Amino acid sequence: AYELGQAVMQRLGDRGVIEVQPLARANRTVQSEANVIALWVGRIPEREATVHWIYPVVVDDFSVYTVKGHPVAATLEQAKALKMLGANIGAANAIAAQRKGLERIELITSDDANGRKLMTGRIDGWIASRSAGVIDEMIASVA
Repeated sequence: AYELGQAVMQRLGDRGVIEVQPLARANRTVQSEANVIALWVGRIPEREATVHWIYPVVVDDFSVYTVKGHPVAATLEQAKALKMLGANIGAANAIAAQRKGLERIELITSDDANGRKLMTGRIDGWIASRSAGVIDEMIASVA
């Protein structure tokens, strides 16, 4: 997404900088400021008329990640049985999960915070896109 943003800016002749913001703030920024492009905003019915959609960067459903050795969430019913799930504030995957009946969701500011809470047992599962989970698995395997 970052490289796509650089390419868009280059084609437009824009010499500005890419600013990384928490998801909820990025959603507000793209909806309230002129000449702003958001590269990682989930497309949901509630946002359909709030921005001009250009092109999907990633098409992804949500996944629920758990810690090895703890209860798994390989199915929706298993995910519903978990005590508490974490998800990013304003995330389309959290909204999709709620629509599928996952009710005990703590909204958190970032993937990093969700990962820390999951690893310390403060949440039992983490709702994220597959791409976010893969990135964090790669980071965890390097650390």
